[in-house]
Amino acid sequence: MLTPRLLFGLMVILNCLKIRPILLRPYVSECLCAYQEEPIFAENWIEQIKFVDQPCFKCFIRCVAIKVGYAFSDGTANIPVIFQKIPYITMDIINNCNSITKNELDLCEKAYKYSKCIINAFD
Repeated sequence: MLTPRLLFGLMVILNCLKIRPILLRPYVSECLCAYQEEPIFAENWIEQIKFVDQPCFKCFIRCVAIKVGYAFSDGTANIPVIFQKIPYITMDIINNCNSITKNELDLCEKAYKYSKCIINAFD
């Protein structure tokens, strides 16, 4: 049965699937080359929000996050840009993802976990 929360989550995911390619695609080639990532992993991440637990993929996500403006090179979130570019994001989601990743020293792992946290918030 579709509950209001489930319906809202589906609406958010569908909206994100429409917006993601527009925001992320301009940086894919540069970040793929920088981290020698498989194009199919990048395509699946952008189009279907599929994550791969591989070091180069995690650095690819970090690269894209920095290029889009979601994150600074030191691994901290650029909260004003996140609010501007990600529909339906809330400060609770941001705080939760910051809390989950605050002790992560590997910046690629941090970007990967943060990205997954944002997506999982809408599941």
